[in-house]
Amino acid sequence: MTRSIEALAIASAYPGMRALIRAIELTGSQELLARAIGVEAKDISRWLHKTRRVPLEYVPFIVAAVYHDDVSPVTLRPDHLKGWAMLARQLARPPRGYIVDADDPELEGQSWPKAPRRHCV
Repeated sequence: MTRSIEALAIASAYPGMRALIRAIELTGSQELLARAIGVEAKDISRWLHKTRRVPLEYVPFIVAAVYHDDVSPVTLRPDHLKGWAMLARQLARPPRGYIVDADDPELEGQSWPKAPRRHCV
C-alpha cells in the first residue's frame, strides 16, 4: 500500500477522498478503477486533484467495483448522508406493484408493514 504525501493531504482535507484513495488502492491503480467503472483515468485524477469529490452518478459503480467496507456511498459522498439514509429506507420496502404475501416466512421481522396478499398499484 503506497500513499504519497499529496494523497494523504487530500484524504485528510476533503471528505470522501479517503474512500476514493482506498478504492484506487484496492483495485491497484487509477487506470484499473477507471476501467472497472467505465471512465478514463483522467476523470479519476480530476476527481482527486481538481473537483475533490466523486460525482454522484459514479458512486454506485465504485462501490460495486471495489466491494469493501471502507468504500461505501456514505464514505465516498458524506455530504449526501440524508439522501443515502432515505435510499436505504426505500430499498428496505417492496417496490410499488409488488405482491406481498403476509404468510411468507421471509417477511418475518421486516420493518415495513405486512399486508394481505393483494396487488398494490
